[in-house]
Amino acid sequence: MMADIQSTSPSERLKFLSAIGSSVEVKRDISPMKYFRSGVQMESVARTYVKEGDLERAYKMLHKFITLFFEKLPQHPSYATVDLSKKLEFRKKINDALTLAADIKRQLLDRYHSEYQVLLEEQMQNEMITPNKEKGLDDEYGQDYLEQINVDSTTSIGQLALKDNKEVEDRVTCKRNSEEISDSSCKAMVLESQTFSLNTPTFDRSLKPIVNKSETVLAVSDRLRSVRVPHNLSEKFLSLVQENTAVNIETCGILGGFLAHEDFKITHVVIPKQTGTADSCTTEQEEQIFDFLDSRDLITLGWIHTHPSQTSFLSSVDLHTQYSYQSLMPEAIAIVCAPSYKQIGYFTLTRDYGLSFIGKCKEVGFHPHPTHPSLFEDCKHIFLDTAIEVQFADFRSH
Repeated sequence: MMADIQSTSPSERLKFLSAIGSSVEVKRDISPMKYFRSGVQMESVARTYVKEGDLERAYKMLHKFITLFFEKLPQHPSYATVDLSKKLEFRKKINDALTLAADIKRQLLDRYHSEYQVLLEEQMQNEMITPNKEKGLDDEYGQDYLEQINVDSTTSIGQLALKDNKEVEDRVTCKRNSEEISDSSCKAMVLESQTFSLNTPTFDRSLKPIVNKSETVLAVSDRLRSVRVPHNLSEKFLSLVQENTAVNIETCGILGGFLAHEDFKITHVVIPKQTGTADSCTTEQEEQIFDFLDSRDLITLGWIHTHPSQTSFLSSVDLHTQYSYQSLMPEAIAIVCAPSYKQIGYFTLTRDYGLSFIGKCKEVGFHPHPTHPSLFEDCKHIFLDTAIEVQFADFRSH
């Protein structure tokens, strides 16, 4: 399968990553400040990926970060209420993300081109392609590569994206809340993902390695890292919230953890102040949650809640809650405890349909969703780990 990836042109491989990274929608019922606090974690995770050498994941996360805070969040109805200082803080973060993403893009193109050339040479040998055809391939794809990377070191990722898409765009400035900002780089980066296409190229296929279906490339480029869950997390959570469960009231908690040795590890559960009913729970004073997580450099990895008298599944409201986590952190999970049925479910939105569908759904509260194709599924990337000790922070009594 890796050969299928390598047989895709370097520019197309990069566009796959851009398309994945830009797939995020802002939900109006989630406050802008919650997005800003989540953005700090996104940036931190991206830099951790860089340190680990996982440049593809870093590039996708940075692309998501820039798309979210440059293009999508300013359209939120409550964006105007955000302090100017917070907007300026994230403007700097966006510029830093652009600089880092440009460097990563250059490194990825170097790597992709090397892999691509090896595959071309192998097929030329296997098919005994004539020297003239071999030269033609080198000229065509070598020149394409040189055009992408032969730029000044100060060139932004946006300018690279414009060159990829053969667009010319003048420097654009805009004023938001009396702040003047240069937007051309961000606009171009967004353009790169919007112009991505799964259509097959129009070149002569007989002169290139055979490329597998685009969906295969996309799937391999978007694999999830494993999430390690303490084996007794649900049992301990149910014990702490038993008083609510006994009177048929839902309780929820937020899952926090670390990224270490290529796996996410859930180590903490924050139980915030909240109100609940038989089929819902609403968190309060969410700043406490972020303060707790940020002070310990924890990443939000999803949530857990009870269904005191129902089976384990994701309701329409649960689906939207899960989207708020999974759209920002692809590995985020939902744990649903149904003690009356002795069920513990570990769920995620389906990435080929559910994530996109819920992202576009504008309904709030309980409302009907189609059942086919499925909007959620059992997690395939979790492991119950007996070596992790989970800690709880219960703010309900504070």
